Amino acid sequence: MTNLKELRINIEKFPEALHNTLKDAKIYDSSSSPEAQVLFIDKKDGYYLKIASSKTLEREAEMTAYFQKKKLGLGYISYLSDQSQDFLLKKKIQGENYLAKQYLNNPKRLCDNLAENLRFLHEQNFEDCPILDHSERYLKKVEKNASINNSNLDFVNNYNIRTTETKF
Repeated sequence: MTNLKELRINIEKFPEALHNTLKDAKIYDSSSSPEAQVLFIDKKDGYYLKIASSKTLEREAEMTAYFQKKKLGLGYISYLSDQSQDFLLKKKIQGENYLAKQYLNNPKRLCDNLAENLRFLHEQNFEDCPILDHSERYLKKVEKNASINNSNLDFVNNYNIRTTETKF
């Protein structure tokens, strides 16, 4: 956790169901979005706790459970929601990602692994997915954020989404 900022938290400000996980753990800010705070909890094999406005993580919890059922992810430990905030607690996925030296130093192995994983994904049937319009909703959100100058402009430019600077 060398590049993450360690935080001091008051666990009393968190739901009681999370106290055992947070107690005596080093906590780091692992956030990458202004819409949610993500805490890395350095305890046992590691946990991630995502915190956002109330009801905003409900869909993510639903999809996380769905992906676990499809064997595409670990699922989550708990999803808690109160009047002001959502809390989504997940275990850290163990292992290395494809940016690890073991893959980058062996392009054939990297290519073979990516091809195998892509084949597995393409063989899946997602007709029972609880949320079928995700891409459409996501692009509308990106377009809305771009219109108020609250977006990643590289993404916006790649998809030809109009921003406030775009001439109509």
